[in-house]
Amino acid sequence: MRRSWIGVLVAAFLVVGVAVPAQAQLGEFAAGAKVGTLGLGVEMTAGITPYLNGRLGLNGFTISYEGEESGVDYDIDMDLFTVGLLLDYHPFEKSGWRATAGLMINQNGADMDGDLDDNEYYDIGDNAKDNRGYTGQEIGDLSGDLDFNDIAPYLGIGYGNAVDQEGNWQFSFDLGVLFQGSADLGYKAEGTTLTGNDLDTFRNDLERERKDLEDDLDKFEFYPVIAVGVTYRF
Repeated sequence: MRRSWIGVLVAAFLVVGVAVPAQAQLGEFAAGAKVGTLGLGVEMTAGITPYLNGRLGLNGFTISYEGEESGVDYDIDMDLFTVGLLLDYHPFEKSGWRATAGLMINQNGADMDGDLDDNEYYDIGDNAKDNRGYTGQEIGDLSGDLDFNDIAPYLGIGYGNAVDQEGNWQFSFDLGVLFQGSADLGYKAEGTTLTGNDLDTFRNDLERERKDLEDDLDKFEFYPVIAVGVTYRF
């Protein structure tokens, strides 16, 4: 699925870049590299008109860290991966300032694994069993996976015109927001030793815990994008 969407974006970008060379900034193309809150990235820019450029970019990175919730320590791998088709509008002649809008294929997400001690107690779902919580052995293996909308709009501002005629090398800066939607958290415990009514109660508490975590992660619905980079015009 991801590869098919990437193919569609690449094809659309090439059509835009090739179909309007007469109005483009001499049909110029540029390539660049950047780093920012979406990870490490590469992109191509094509001039469409003297005031409008198209950009195709790919960004990705993996960040590993530890977090804690309800007494549970989690090992978290945050995977960043986006492919974007963007339009840059330069309202001022011979100025690098621009407004940007477009869409991104959004594969940002995370995997989380709970680090539990068999003999420790954990308050899953803020409704501790017998007022003492659940032991790590009763819970079993606790894990989750997080994702967002597959297609996400992007709006931002920035500086840098990769196909400007003033020079081959250009500095670029982006500041914007990726509207990636509400968090969708899959959350499960495998290998629990609970049975009967205790197991039913635990499943309800586990679902309550999942919803609480999902609500906390909704702060990433509007993902801030900050990036700096360099481009080279061919």
